Amino acid sequence: MKAGGAGRGKISLRGQGANLQTTATPFTTPVRMQYLRNGSSLCWDATYTTSTRNDTSGFKAKSD
Repeated sequence: MKAGGAGRGKISLRGQGANLQTTATPFTTPVRMQYLRNGSSLCWDATYTTSTRNDTSGFKAKSD
């Protein structure tokens, strides 16, 4: 996490393992990502309508 100006924070996530729930890439846009902290009510979500990478190797985008 990085702070920014008003409404301009940054979160970067990478995940792997049995607890990661995802479908195979490439994704169909719009893509909604949710991060739920295990054992907590804290969550984060974002919707992506365009991406800079969306292929079988991964997905990379900036939220709207």
